[in-house]
Amino acid sequence: MADTAFSVPEIELVPRASVPAAEYAEYKAMRHKFPTTALGELDLAIRASMVVTLDNLPFPIKFRNQGALEEWQRLFTAHDRSRRVWDDWAGARATCLDCINELCWQVDKHLERHSRYQRPPGWADSTLAIVARWAANIHFERKHGALIETTPALDALLMQSDIDDTLPMQLFSPPFDAQYLQLNRTTAEHFRTLEDRAKGRWIEGIFCFMSRPGPSDNRKEFITVIELMVVYASNDRGISTRLLRGPLLSLDETVMEWAEGILTPENGQRTTDDDVLIKLINNMVKVFLYLGLKDARKEVNAEHSAALKRLAGVGPKKQAKLQRRMDSLYDRITVGPASAPVILPAPGAAGIRAPHWRRGHFRAQPCGPARSSRKLIFVAPILIHADQLGGQAPPPKAYELTTGRTGH
Repeated sequence: MADTAFSVPEIELVPRASVPAAEYAEYKAMRHKFPTTALGELDLAIRASMVVTLDNLPFPIKFRNQGALEEWQRLFTAHDRSRRVWDDWAGARATCLDCINELCWQVDKHLERHSRYQRPPGWADSTLAIVARWAANIHFERKHGALIETTPALDALLMQSDIDDTLPMQLFSPPFDAQYLQLNRTTAEHFRTLEDRAKGRWIEGIFCFMSRPGPSDNRKEFITVIELMVVYASNDRGISTRLLRGPLLSLDETVMEWAEGILTPENGQRTTDDDVLIKLINNMVKVFLYLGLKDARKEVNAEHSAALKRLAGVGPKKQAKLQRRMDSLYDRITVGPASAPVILPAPGAAGIRAPHWRRGHFRAQPCGPARSSRKLIFVAPILIHADQLGGQAPPPKAYELTTGRTGH
């Protein structure tokens, strides 16, 4: 195979909507390449960022374990101007696309030296596609992101529930400014196309970032930008991603209008992958809505943070033993009940009176004076004729969203 170089496609350095117009010229003037003395450190950061296999770990954790975050932090904080960029990425106005643009600009020519001979499988990509994966992990770290896992019981519950088509975005908000929703492999099967199965590919998880980069040129108010990055894993093709982003211009826009808007191309023709991603976003929204319920079950496991504290207080022998375990530890929030309240019936069970689920739903319920306001309620799914399974169906129950969950 010939030695092939590649470069980043032409993209705008900073999206016009991401930075107020008055600061745009100043931002461009501040951009600078890393000095030639830093090219060795840049090479180390690039090599540490090459994630090929996940080893049964979430993508952000594997990226961390390879030392990539430490290398990028060391590189950016070694120089005054790049330190300012690194610090700015922790702010509420910074977007993931800002990080992608900066990294593309810095590493484009440098990546040309990494020919396909030097890259592991799955690296026959454009610079933009490669750098986007690194930027998402860096952005996740700078925003102090939370890794969220769901229990199989919650997945089953939400798969049997729907979102009201009229549910407005004002009743939906990601729980954090940065989060990574890790999918169970069983749940991921619901979001695989025939092509995915043929390629041995599945959706490993999804980054969700929320930022307020500032007003655009023709709008006085600050806009909110929600960015999603879907992470695909495969048996032998490495990691691939797809970035979706869209400004939230109206709180009256429905959740599903927003989701379909960021996936519908200008010609209005969605692909099979797009339809699957609509279902994936729908599932993500339901997880976040569930997290906002008063009775939501969640458990914070900070095993990695706790191990770091122990590491500083033990002797060399115990340190070595603990250090060997560190790569398998990570902080996470586990969401949902440990087990389903009743046994799920087998699909396609015969018989008119066979047990079946009556679907649950999230919906906006009118309330307040003259029923002019809306509140979010969740009616859980219920198993009809559960007595035939030797169990008792739980009564339907409406859960109300905790107050103060509609914004940050």
